[in-house]
Amino acid sequence: MDFSNYSARDFVLNDSFQKWILEPDEETNAYWEEWIISNPNKSEAVEEARALIQSIKSTIEKNIKCDRDEVWERITKDINKKQPTSKSL
Repeated sequence: MDFSNYSARDFVLNDSFQKWILEPDEETNAYWEEWIISNPNKSEAVEEARALIQSIKSTIEKNIKCDRDEVWERITKDINKKQPTSKSL
């Protein structure tokens, strides 16, 4: 595929590039490292796209953790409400 006219946005939207950033393996590393060496004029766009993908990933992970924490808190409160209160005799 010809990435020579790609902008940072184009890289961000490309499945192969996303895989390289998010789930790198030998094959994707070899491909993209070779491509960057062969296209040094695109290094700025590549770095901008990499930073954007990593930022999006970080934001999603934080939101998931927040959502999980909020759900757990609601469950705990609900359980505590439903537990019978101990009455003194």
